[in-house]
Amino acid sequence: MTTIRTVLRIEATAGDSSRARALVEQAGGSVVEDGPPLVATFPVAGDAVAAAAPAAAATAARPAMALATGEVAATRERAAVLAARAASEGRVLLAASTAVM
Repeated sequence: MTTIRTVLRIEATAGDSSRARALVEQAGGSVVEDGPPLVATFPVAGDAVAAAAPAAAATAARPAMALATGEVAATRERAAVLAARAASEGRVLLAASTAVM
């Protein structure tokens, strides 16, 4: 059975990772990569968004972030690509499927 999750990737600095991790866990996320970057999965897309907003506000550098929803391994790769684009184009990018949710 395929596990579908929303992946949140935060390109936080080492100094900001612990604050971002606490906010992710508070919102119900499971950290799968304790960065930088910090990568977490959420069973509900809205919970990932609920973690992203305060994490952005709590970090000193306002890191690039990406959210994508799908099968975890492929979605982690998609989130990495989006985060790279977010660093040059904006602060947070969402995959289309996540934006719809």
